[in-house]
Amino acid sequence: MSQAGSRLRAARIRSGKSPEELANACRISSPAYYDLEQFNDLNNTISIAELAALCKALGIRIIELFADDNATVTNQKGLTFTDLALVVKTHLDERRQSLDDFENDVGWEIAAFFQAPDSAWNWNIDCLRDVCLGCGVDWLSVLPP
Repeated sequence: MSQAGSRLRAARIRSGKSPEELANACRISSPAYYDLEQFNDLNNTISIAELAALCKALGIRIIELFADDNATVTNQKGLTFTDLALVVKTHLDERRQSLDDFENDVGWEIAAFFQAPDSAWNWNIDCLRDVCLGCGVDWLSVLPP
């Protein structure tokens, strides 16, 4: 079981909610929810929007599933998706790097993100992490509250 999966399971147990209730909250199947707890599926199988709905139903913040135990979770200065779009654009401009090259480096197509930063709600955690790593941003600082 992954740390995030273990933390999700612990949060579910504390909440007193069933896996089925939480699956409904984020609009996924019950077997898919069980996979989130059991495997490392939180990173790559559900969107940030679905994860936000799940965490809202649990009464926790997304960062609580991913931050290391030693990390400071309470004083996290957040960046919005709009902020991240500006950071990525500045990164590309300063390095004179094309968007195509950046996308190849990070492994994700993100062109639509510049026109509609809120499209990042449809990304999964792996995408967010890779894009942030590609431009030197702490991905945890971009997680929605």
